[in-house]
Amino acid sequence: MKNRYTAIFTALLTICGTFWAQAADITDTKPANYAPFKKCWEYNLTDSNGGSLVSSNGTIYFAESEGRIRALNAKTSNVDWVSELGGSIAATRVVPKLGLAVITRKPAAAGSVMLRLLNLETGLVKYSVPVEASNVVYMLYAADRLILADTTGIVTAFNAATGEKLWNTKLSGNLTAEPAVSPEMFAAGTSAKKIDVLKLPTGAIEGFIPVERTVSAITIRENEMIVAGDDRGYVTNYKNHAGEIWWRFKSGARIGTLLETRAGMLVGSFDNFIYLLSSYAGDVRWKRRLDGRIVSAPLVFDDLVLAAASTEESAVAIGLEHGKPVDQFMFGENRFMLSRPAISEGHVIVFGLTDSIVAFSNSPCTANEKGGQN
Repeated sequence: MKNRYTAIFTALLTICGTFWAQAADITDTKPANYAPFKKCWEYNLTDSNGGSLVSSNGTIYFAESEGRIRALNAKTSNVDWVSELGGSIAATRVVPKLGLAVITRKPAAAGSVMLRLLNLETGLVKYSVPVEASNVVYMLYAADRLILADTTGIVTAFNAATGEKLWNTKLSGNLTAEPAVSPEMFAAGTSAKKIDVLKLPTGAIEGFIPVERTVSAITIRENEMIVAGDDRGYVTNYKNHAGEIWWRFKSGARIGTLLETRAGMLVGSFDNFIYLLSSYAGDVRWKRRLDGRIVSAPLVFDDLVLAAASTEESAVAIGLEHGKPVDQFMFGENRFMLSRPAISEGHVIVFGLTDSIVAFSNSPCTANEKGGQN
């Protein structure tokens, strides 16, 4: 019996020691003037499509079932407006100074996929145009254009202000990952084992980069170089559209996310690590292990990297320069992040969880006293 109690006591000490070590690690790596984030408000959901959380000018926009878009004040969680569009929401994206672009889908109906632009302040529809799409639709924005890419490889560009169709191009195969855009370029990995490169102004094919493995993530750097990750864990920085390789890095599993920052290239791998690679040579500046696969591309702000794993009931803020934890955002038991968080004015970080929208802030905010659905 004595040995049993000794074993239990030892186990408790180990658990507490691990917790204290993690807490000390976070405390030791916080900047001297760092203001920690605290829970600001929580908006309970009766239904949600599990994603499509975006922010603009102090307002949070998220999708619900039956084609509803709800706008919340980021500081108070008060409802600004609700727009009933019908069908289901496939994608949302804020178009700066113009509105909220929304893709809706109605199964087995003529003109079933529609692109709409909503007024950010009222939710009223500015325009509505049909879209040629049949599967998952990725929506991107660059150079005053909304670019819609269907997984079958159909890419269509629209004038973001008017909804006018500008061009339509068929890629070499089906999409294997979300495409990337820059003001001059569109790039996508396809099932034909190629990276298709298009000129964004015209949709003309600029080139094809042959790849050995399936592209699972892709981005375009500020210098217009293309960086692609694949299903075998390789990250390749291409020097030009002919496929000349500048550098290559190998992780332990499939690449899930790529994001260029001022400090280097952030890589999210299915080996449960986040890596920061040197943009110049691809060498590892630091790596940080999570408890599971990263949910979405990290959110980078104020030299912090905000990330969460699919199995974690929290998110962690990591120092961009050193890769060590600086802060933690606790969600609660059996509550997980579904999509990339959004940041609003006043340093309000908003998470879309399985049952609610939760906001944290390091500055004062006033929560809605009703605390959820009205």
